[in-house]
Amino acid sequence: MLNHDPHLCLICYSNYRKRSNTRGHYGHRPRRKPYVPRSWETVVKKPDSSVPNGTELTTPIVGAIFASHSAIWEMMTCDKWDDGTPRERATLLVLCDGGILKLWLNDRALSRAAWISGDSLEAAMEALDHGIAEDSLPWRPQASTKRKK
Repeated sequence: MLNHDPHLCLICYSNYRKRSNTRGHYGHRPRRKPYVPRSWETVVKKPDSSVPNGTELTTPIVGAIFASHSAIWEMMTCDKWDDGTPRERATLLVLCDGGILKLWLNDRALSRAAWISGDSLEAAMEALDHGIAEDSLPWRPQASTKRKK
């Protein structure tokens, strides 16, 4: 029900030309609801037992970069504490900023991070490996990023 003349209304003209979608004017198009398949329309598959489901963590093969840096490799691949309880693995980020190589080691298990820089990748990796082995890295606490489940 329009209470005005649609021939003189610019909003009605814009709706008619599908340039806008203003409610209460001529040419308004109601929004469509997205299609949601019903329960009997979806196919339920049995999980494949040959593929690991993600609960089992496998240790990758040591490459040439980490062969001489055992402390970094152990921190990134060790998934159990000394007492056998599960541990979150650490992550390593490599950045190049203005000719300086920077490494960011994120220890997710203890919610801390450390930045190390060097002139080359080998120098930065050596400094990081030495810092982990000697426990002399400048650790910074990480903000809690736990997601709600």
